[in-house]
Amino acid sequence: MNKFWPVNGDSQLATTSNVRNTIPLGGPVLRIARETNSTRVWIKIGDISVTATDSGMELVSGIVEELENPNPAIYTYYAVITGGGTCGVNITAGPRYSIA
Repeated sequence: MNKFWPVNGDSQLATTSNVRNTIPLGGPVLRIARETNSTRVWIKIGDISVTATDSGMELVSGIVEELENPNPAIYTYYAVITGGGTCGVNITAGPRYSIA
């Protein structure tokens, strides 16, 4: 796994209604984790108009996703939604590091 230094983060409670918030500042590397439960959760990243649907990227329970934002000037927001119930989602941002 690459080195990661968490600089800033954001937590949301995903529900069946779209929840949208700004991507945390701190660097282009994003770590996305979700609460472990049976609720299905989807995320979509975009601009201020982004809306998550069940055709977006599914956040799998028990897996931490690590993504690099290719253009932080364009991809500034994320939205999450569940298929039913609620689930906590955490996004943490950090700088890019090379493997040494």
